[in-house]
Amino acid sequence: KDFQLHPSVPPSRKRVKIIWRSNMAAGLNLQPQTVDGLLTLDLSKQGLTSIPEEVFDITKLEYLDVSNNKLTSIPEAIGRLQKLHRLDAYGNKLSTLPNGVDKLQKLTHLYIYD
Repeated sequence: KDFQLHPSVPPSRKRVKIIWRSNMAAGLNLQPQTVDGLLTLDLSKQGLTSIPEEVFDITKLEYLDVSNNKLTSIPEAIGRLQKLHRLDAYGNKLSTLPNGVDKLQKLTHLYIYD
């Protein structure tokens, strides 16, 4: 793509480094729903290679389903989801858990297997 700077930008400032970052959350429904009394976000079967950062801002989330994707890790940011009761991460290629999981005091169900 061609990018043009505003004409008011002085010539000395026209060397710009542009970082193009793909928004992985584009096209995903990141709106949690209440299912069986739990605030739930279902991102299963989306072909995700990572969990979108925006998910970790939903601090009231109680059930996160990221099963059957292409995840190889879960970020330490998972520790920000202090109300999380259940994490379904089976059907991925996970080999380790992040340190953040130990901060999830309300976590009672953790499903991880191939």
